[in-house]
Amino acid sequence: MSFSLKTPKNTRNFKEVARATSIATTKGALYTLSLTTGALGVAGASTAATQEIYLASRTLAAGTTPVHALIVERGDEFLADTVNNTAATHKGQRCVLDATGLLINNTGTDAPAGPFEIVDIVGAAADKKVLVKRV
Repeated sequence: MSFSLKTPKNTRNFKEVARATSIATTKGALYTLSLTTGALGVAGASTAATQEIYLASRTLAAGTTPVHALIVERGDEFLADTVNNTAATHKGQRCVLDATGLLINNTGTDAPAGPFEIVDIVGAAADKKVLVKRV
């Protein structure tokens, strides 16, 4: 499922963003801007809370076509899938992403540089779903 926005947004929060020609985008995946090229790259475990993050609104094969992406702002909430089973003790923990930009890596330990905080657990532990907010 990846990331599903739960915060109401205005269409002005979307923009066409260039991407590296080798990058295919997946609807619902997160991306960051490269500081060297200015193009989108896959968000992953090293994506920090201080970086600009975008949510792809459509799936595109690799190429030069810009992607229509949502600017993910602080406070935005998402229903997200997780790498590990969830637990009530995860609430309030900041988390990093997995290498694909599709999952929250909920290790059970707070990650101070993580760009998302777990707000709530959704469903059973084995469902691997959480409500997260951008921090």
